[in-house]
Amino acid sequence: MPSPFVYPLLLAWDWAYLDAGHAEERRSDAVSMRKAWSSPAGPLDPTVAFAVEAELQKTTPERRARDANELAALLDELGDLTEAEIAARVATDDYRSLLDALAAERRVVQVDFPGGHHAWMDATELETFRAMPSAAAVERVLLRALRTRGPVTAATLGQRYGVPADGITSVLEALTARGVLRRGEFLAGAETPQYVHVAVLDEIQRRQLRARRLPRAVASPPQFAAFLLRRHHLHPEHRLVGPPGVLASLELLQGEDLPVRLWEQEILGARVDGFEREWLDRLGLSGEIVWTPFAHAGAGRAATARIGVALRENLGWLRDRAGAAAEVETRTKNVLLHLQLRGASFAQELGRVTGLTTDETHAALWELFRAGLAAPDTYSAIIATGATTPARVEPPRGRRKWRRGEARGPRRALPVVGRWSALADEDPLSPEELEEARAHLLLADTGWSALRHALLRMEYGGEVVRGYFVEGLSGEQYALEDALEDLATSPRRGAAHVLVAVSDPANVWGRVFTITRADGTRVTPPRGAGWLVLRDGAPVLLAENHGRELGTLAAWQPADLSGAIDALAGVLERPPACRPVRRIDVASWNGQPVATTEVFGALRRAGLAV
Repeated sequence: MPSPFVYPLLLAWDWAYLDAGHAEERRSDAVSMRKAWSSPAGPLDPTVAFAVEAELQKTTPERRARDANELAALLDELGDLTEAEIAARVATDDYRSLLDALAAERRVVQVDFPGGHHAWMDATELETFRAMPSAAAVERVLLRALRTRGPVTAATLGQRYGVPADGITSVLEALTARGVLRRGEFLAGAETPQYVHVAVLDEIQRRQLRARRLPRAVASPPQFAAFLLRRHHLHPEHRLVGPPGVLASLELLQGEDLPVRLWEQEILGARVDGFEREWLDRLGLSGEIVWTPFAHAGAGRAATARIGVALRENLGWLRDRAGAAAEVETRTKNVLLHLQLRGASFAQELGRVTGLTTDETHAALWELFRAGLAAPDTYSAIIATGATTPARVEPPRGRRKWRRGEARGPRRALPVVGRWSALADEDPLSPEELEEARAHLLLADTGWSALRHALLRMEYGGEVVRGYFVEGLSGEQYALEDALEDLATSPRRGAAHVLVAVSDPANVWGRVFTITRADGTRVTPPRGAGWLVLRDGAPVLLAENHGRELGTLAAWQPADLSGAIDALAGVLERPPACRPVRRIDVASWNGQPVATTEVFGALRRAGLAV
């Protein structure tokens, strides 16, 4: 198989090295990488595919033969052509005289294929035609045909050359296994798989890229921030309801480790109207989601205060727990073994079969949880038992009976809801599949990412678009087409003010873009108890220390006061379990005692100041 670097030379495309201004080393990297791409190419644009085939087949006006010598070269390149096909590839109406001249010189011959196909071909290929029953001859003929055509089915080739379908398919599959061809559903309407030469596919995909890389309006940081608020359902007009809304919100946050309480108090409470913990538990009990820490702390270390979530079908590739089982102690491994053998079990059942006390069993389960080897069914179990502060149990020195009145160690305030399950290792994905899965998740989450090789491969497959979309973000940017349409949405007049936690994954201010005050000084927001109020994606107010300290930002306008107060007060309208604070008592405004400022009356009427 020729190197991909020489495909343009072999096919004589005089414009092959014009690459829309991309750096040569980047182009070389992309070309060499495409040779090993195993992911299926996405659907091809029929207009682009037919245009490439027309040039390869010499049917475009500028590529037609003008004399006998050019017609001979054309037959040598394309293989066999009927008289009607030759007429479509000759620039003059008198194609017959050109054929007669070549035939008189014995440079071309006419042959009859078994299927009734009458064609002309280069005389030097006559021996190949006579050997057609052999697989080697069929491969030579098919390879030449496919090198100058777009996607085609085995049935079409078999009908043209009069070769049984089984013989055609076996040769095509052998060429596919060698990497010369690609098989798939490239053009709509085909009932059977199509085959295309990798060089032809490469050119079609390259032209599709150029067609998609159209000049686009560059979004400002506030536009990008507003896009994320809508995409993550934080904007009042985009919030969700019920368990389906909880699932949709979590789908965008898979693999994110966040503080345990933050999930219901700041994340889900801000995205789902009337959020109830029961909806979260229902998703866990039904097997839709799994709670586990993705940042592995290791056995014996401090218990992690952060957990993440994943859809069950994505858990295998999102987590990396290589060697985690080897770090846990023996009695904990015994609990894990019983979970693997018995399946999902209650803690009481595990205690009976392992001979551990209730507290010892829970301590082992939480050690497995922190190592990413087991997980409870429900979020309530994590809250009730306290994943952040599990009971510390000394190794037993032999079984003993507890005397009446003797302390039995820490007791749980609430019963643990649901069962425990071992997290099985899924079938490993290939490196390309793993990168693409992560890229898809990041694109759904933020609309862009920097997983360059995976995203470049996806771009050639027509799944993503590359370009410069957001001002202030360095490096290459990638996006889904629907994300770009949403990003370009113009803000409406009188847009709502949106409250977002500083630590929310959907917040880019303070992490990606700088926050400044009206005087231009830079603000470093707190990572913990802090909120931002945004208008049209621009931060207008910073609330620190659970809202006790408020400070206006560069985009603040006097008209923002009412909307910002309503956004803050909205925290107190959430269900009690989803409130990060019971009440908000504003103590200062821009560093001054709030009682001495002009906003005191408005804050007091809203119940936010005393």
